[in-house]
Amino acid sequence: MWTTVCSDMAREDSQLLMEDMKVFIVVKSQLVPCVVCALTKPHKMRYQLLKCSSETCKEAAPYDECLWKGKVLTCQGLNRVTIMETGAHETLVREPQKPKMTPRLKDYGREMATQGLKPARIRNGMARRFGLTETEMPTLRQVQWFVSSYSKKNLHRNDDYDEILSQIEQLAYGPTVSDTKPFSFGWKRDAHGRPD
Repeated sequence: MWTTVCSDMAREDSQLLMEDMKVFIVVKSQLVPCVVCALTKPHKMRYQLLKCSSETCKEAAPYDECLWKGKVLTCQGLNRVTIMETGAHETLVREPQKPKMTPRLKDYGREMATQGLKPARIRNGMARRFGLTETEMPTLRQVQWFVSSYSKKNLHRNDDYDEILSQIEQLAYGPTVSDTKPFSFGWKRDAHGRPD
């Protein structure tokens, strides 16, 4: 029997709630037709099934699996979240939290990486902005990995990007290019390298 923990909650608020839960893993995540909101237009929701992965539950019952399961339903249209749970944890004792990049810290990291700040400066900014102590903050390595990954995938900041752009510009189609030579189509770029 599923019990509703929260219903129709903003995504940011639900992330705060999930940060306070015992450690879990996502065992299923898929898009399905939405059943949690009142929008009449057909759209999708993200269905996630959670399973307890707490070390304290494993220690309390080493030969038995923790019965707790969670369900997170996120409406893709309204970005609203419903969280449900079933079963109970083997023990309510929590393991010491290892510092990690929470969704709030990731949002802040994305914002600062977009502005071009270095990982060490982003990490220090996290401490000031969210009032984190040294033990609560993610390690510099975690922040470096996240910022590097985000910058390469989303901001195209990698070693090959400029080289690829210059190759495309060299192959640009124009009146002087013969029909037998390879060419490429693209957009004119402004001073910042963005397409006009």
